[in-house]
Amino acid sequence: FGLMEISFKLDLPPSCNEAYAVFRGRKILSKKARDWRNYASWSIAHQAQSQRIDGKVSVESEFIFPDLRKRDQSNYVKQLYDAITDSKIISDDSMIYEETNRKFIQKGVRCVTVKVRKMEESLTL
Repeated sequence: FGLMEISFKLDLPPSCNEAYAVFRGRKILSKKARDWRNYASWSIAHQAQSQRIDGKVSVESEFIFPDLRKRDQSNYVKQLYDAITDSKIISDDSMIYEETNRKFIQKGVRCVTVKVRKMEESLTL
C-alpha cells in the first residue's frame, strides 16, 4: 500500500536569484545553493526516516519569512523540489502533480514546512 504522507521542516532555500552563478561563461549552481541542497536532502531523508512515496504526489509548502520585505515564494520552490528529489523520498520532481505554496511572516523566523502526500490514482490523469 505504501506511505501516504511525509512532513518535514527546513531552513529557507536560496532564492532563484541566489542559486546560480556564472563560471567560465556557464550558468552553474552557486556554492550557497549546493551547500543548502546537501543540507536539505540529508535533513529531508533523516526527518522522513529514509521512507519514500512512489507515484504521483502533491506538495504543500509554507514559507515563513522573518520580515515584510517583498519576496516571491515561487523563487524558492525549484531548490526545494530538487532537494526533495535528491533526498530520494520521491523518484523525481516530475511526479509532483499538485502544489500549494503559502507565505507567512513571523518575526525572526526563516523556514519552510512541507508535506508530501501520495495522490489517489483516481484523482490524477
